[in-house]
Amino acid sequence: MLIYRPIETPIRSHRTLSWYTLWNGPDEGLISCWERGRERALTSPELAIRCLNDELPTLGWKGGTEQIQKGLQKSGSLKYLAQWQGLRGEDLRVDLSTEPTLTCSRTGVIVTFSSCHRSPENVKARTTPQLPLVNLFKEPYRVWSKREATWEERLKAFQETGRLVTHINTELKEQINNAFDAAVYMATSLESNGLERFISDALDNSRHYTLWKTIIPSATPKELLHYKNRYPKYDLLIADFEINACGATLSEGQYLFHGGVWPAGDTLDFITDRPLSTTFCPQVALSNATHKGKAYDHDKIELLVIHASRPKTKVYPYKHRGLNLAHEKEVVFACGASLKLLSRKLVREDYPVGKPDSPLKRVPVYVLEVDAS
Repeated sequence: MLIYRPIETPIRSHRTLSWYTLWNGPDEGLISCWERGRERALTSPELAIRCLNDELPTLGWKGGTEQIQKGLQKSGSLKYLAQWQGLRGEDLRVDLSTEPTLTCSRTGVIVTFSSCHRSPENVKARTTPQLPLVNLFKEPYRVWSKREATWEERLKAFQETGRLVTHINTELKEQINNAFDAAVYMATSLESNGLERFISDALDNSRHYTLWKTIIPSATPKELLHYKNRYPKYDLLIADFEINACGATLSEGQYLFHGGVWPAGDTLDFITDRPLSTTFCPQVALSNATHKGKAYDHDKIELLVIHASRPKTKVYPYKHRGLNLAHEKEVVFACGASLKLLSRKLVREDYPVGKPDSPLKRVPVYVLEVDAS
């Protein structure tokens, strides 16, 4: 079957199309790949020139070549071919019933393209898994006033528990029982890492979170590693595909955090057009909000407490152990997540933020309650 689209055709808005429309239609996602190529030609003209010169550079989908190996034969995906045509400013013209062959003008590698690589058809029949609810505050987080332990108290504690104790709890100052209170506490206390350690331990001890690791493939997909480690240098289209292909939906009532600003201004509803990064830890969200002077430039911090409500958008949870930047405890939403702002609360007006070569500034911090589906 020939998939054809003239170059004059306007690029579709992916915000208005479902993932299954984009990837499981008769075109098998080739139109999306071609449109992404057209977009990349505008932002990466040097890459477009390489394609026009009949090179087959690395694009994300299988088929690119970088090392000179004349005569070497390898396989590629028709999705690569579609994006390559878009980069060249050509009509989309791919026949699903054929396996076209191209030779890279720079490396001499011969590539045969077919539709069998990373096809969403393999995902179509798969039942969408659901991640069980993880309640990190089933046991509350407690903050105590402390005093230094006497030698007798240290000896007694070691004899009873086998642990070294240097301080004794004297008075309960705070008790955090839910996600919203955790966000407020994080913004007002300027705590260093106590809450982050508590959440790490809670994840380690959660049987439900252990199930997350059995539902999600153990190997992190390549483009999602790029999203985590090279942001913003990643391919949005492929990252979104990987989240939907390998991810799962949240359970009703799951809470996560995001630090930054509400993306829709005064509008209460918003549909994301790119992956949305969230975390189990409000401390990490707050750090992300201030990273690289973002809060300094925005003159405020908005800490989003995200509540899964009738969840349908796929998410991909990164490992929180044994992975670069694993301490971020990140869960990334696919494109098309529907966000609804429920409330905004000012919790302080003088949070200190900085930026290289700029004086210290103090900005307000708001905690937002947001439903996500």
